[in-house]
Amino acid sequence: DGSSKFGPENKWGIFPSVNVGWVLTEESFFKIPTVSLLRLRASWGINGNDRIPSYQWADRYRLLGPVGAITPQKQDFNPGIKWEEIAQLNLGFDLELFKYKLGIGVDYYIKTTEDMLVSYSNPAFSGLPAPFRNAATVSNKGVEVSFIYRDNIGDLNFDISTNVGFVKNEITSLNGGLPLTG
Repeated sequence: DGSSKFGPENKWGIFPSVNVGWVLTEESFFKIPTVSLLRLRASWGINGNDRIPSYQWADRYRLLGPVGAITPQKQDFNPGIKWEEIAQLNLGFDLELFKYKLGIGVDYYIKTTEDMLVSYSNPAFSGLPAPFRNAATVSNKGVEVSFIYRDNIGDLNFDISTNVGFVKNEITSLNGGLPLTG
């Protein structure tokens, strides 16, 4: 992918992904009458993030002062700014029982965001907005479990579902040890 929000050296990013699945209930060796569906899933991919204001990589100026005494002021820039990359691995399965009346889905994921685009504050006395930097790495690990019950009463079909998730988020590095606020 390409983005004009990054300089010529970092404009392009490559973001591959792959997904595989295996439906065991379609195999001849797997015949359990109460199991309607058993599917194993795995996926891995990288997404890119360019959601920052334009021209963070280039020299910028703004005009300051009262009318008649306007002076140009150079704003901070970051010529090395590049794509934020989010890599995620998902492992999971879907289990449907009793002719699809009861369903269970379980997903385990590991998501790592590298070169996170962060705007650090400049000192207040500078009067300058801060440029964005690739300044952090964040790890998210978690499990999501969903349950569904399907049935009918006469002509009325209904589904009852719920899900629960557990996640652990951790900032694993701050580029240069600069503090994050907010």
